[in-house]
Amino acid sequence: MHQALTVSGSSITTTLHSQSAVAGRILIAEAASGTALGWAVALKDTQEIYVVAEERTLGCIAELYVIDDVRGRGVGRALIAACEDWARGRGLNVMLIGVLARNARAHGVYRGAGFEDYVTLLRKYLR
Repeated sequence: MHQALTVSGSSITTTLHSQSAVAGRILIAEAASGTALGWAVALKDTQEIYVVAEERTLGCIAELYVIDDVRGRGVGRALIAACEDWARGRGLNVMLIGVLARNARAHGVYRGAGFEDYVTLLRKYLR
């Protein structure tokens, strides 16, 4: 099993579409040789639209990538677990992750990690 490791100095600040600054962490999964196998970006976010006040500040896995050669070997699950640990360490009790509608494999991994379908976004091209 590969272990997700925090990259030193990897605290990040990013601007989300709400234009608010959000603190986060980049996590890297490495092989024993030190070769990067995948990475994830975990952010702390505040969503004022949520009805339940306790869920307005939450963790978000903004990015998750695993190299093709090691997909299906637990690297993604290890990165998700590391992001969840990061969020728990900040007192967060809700975690979100997005998935493209046609990415059935990732959707299955996320559901297997305990995530449930929550919201559906629809897209329309304006021509």
